[in-house]
Amino acid sequence: MILLVACLLIFSKIGGLDKWKQRAFNALPILLTGSMSLCIGSLLGYLGSMIRWPILAGAYHRAEDVGGLPF
Repeated sequence: MILLVACLLIFSKIGGLDKWKQRAFNALPILLTGSMSLCIGSLLGYLGSMIRWPILAGAYHRAEDVGGLPF
C-alpha cells in the first residue's frame, strides 16, 4: 500500500508524461495493487485457518464424520 501511494505521489509531481512514462505509470499501480490483493488474501486465509482449526479440534470426531457417501 505504501509503495502504491509513493508511486502515485512520484508520478503526480511529474508534469506531462510521454508514451513510455504513461505505460510505466499504468503498469506500476496495476502490479502493486495486484500484489497487495494477493498479500491480503493470503493473510486472511492464514488467519481463517488459525481460527478454524482450534474450533474443529475442540470436538471429538470419528472417521465417518469426514464426509463422503454414507455406505
